[in-house]
Amino acid sequence: MEPQQSAYAVDQLIFFTAGQLRGNTTVGCAGNPIARYEWDFGDGSEGPAERGVAHAYDSASTYSVTLFTTESQTGCQDSCTETITVTRTGAPPPSPGPPASCPTPSAAFSASQICGTGEILADGTNATIFNGSASTAGTGESIVSYRWSFGDGGTASGASATTSRVYASTLDGLQVSVVLTVENSCGATAATSLDFDVVAACP
Repeated sequence: MEPQQSAYAVDQLIFFTAGQLRGNTTVGCAGNPIARYEWDFGDGSEGPAERGVAHAYDSASTYSVTLFTTESQTGCQDSCTETITVTRTGAPPPSPGPPASCPTPSAAFSASQICGTGEILADGTNATIFNGSASTAGTGESIVSYRWSFGDGGTASGASATTSRVYASTLDGLQVSVVLTVENSCGATAATSLDFDVVAACP
């Protein structure tokens, strides 16, 4: 699984997405596509049976987050666990956080160089272009950081609203959940995610 960092603040919305299991991204213990995802956040709560989920913790502690998967054809079950730290002040190094007057940004993005029916082309050669320029920073602010999680184990970050990703043909027939997190110039953040079906050749 892929939390985007290892330390967070109390009440911060944390986005998780299924990452690399057994050396691949979206296949299970017998090499077949995953049909079901189940989440245990380590605080007595469970997430929806989806590949990408979000959760906030109401107390500071170290939590073990476990993802359970079930394959579509064999029913083979697997799991992986990541440890995250939730603190009162947020992730180190300490940050004062955004001022009370800091406007809340919004995150939005689109994908291009994908098939006309909306699927991502995964042929190991052609890059999918992601564009987060539809995101907004809030009145008087600007977006200073775009952080991407591509759903196949890859990530990217920077000040540019656009980025690209070449998806491997081994993802054919599966689904990726792409997450964009933006931060504005006064320190507030927002995130959004989109799910895409993956094909090795456009229909």
